[in-house]
Amino acid sequence: MLRTGLMILAASLCLMAQSVPCGAAEAPDGRALEQALHALSWEQFRAVVLAVPRLRAEVDAYGPLGWQYVERHYRRHGWRRSLDKLDPEQRRELAALIERVRAASPDAPDQDAEETLKPSRSGI
Repeated sequence: MLRTGLMILAASLCLMAQSVPCGAAEAPDGRALEQALHALSWEQFRAVVLAVPRLRAEVDAYGPLGWQYVERHYRRHGWRRSLDKLDPEQRRELAALIERVRAASPDAPDQDAEETLKPSRSGI
């Protein structure tokens, strides 16, 4: 049931995001996104990183040891440099994705969260 709720929430947020013009809101800076990432639980953080190809590639480059390192240090790791490389539209989408993950599972992260949070058409 939680999974169905997550899918409905993700679909409605995607529809809302498509109806908002690109320049409607200012894109968050790397510092704000980094703080938001640090505040997530491991399961939430992992779902977000798996949905963002640039971040996923950074972790995947080190193989399984990279994921183990990130699991232990993701709240202290400096993600800002990578986040600053995203264009403003990608940063807005990342901020929306972080909010969806928070709203979908504030207390108990869902194991299937990464399945329901697919990257949008712009490829973040």
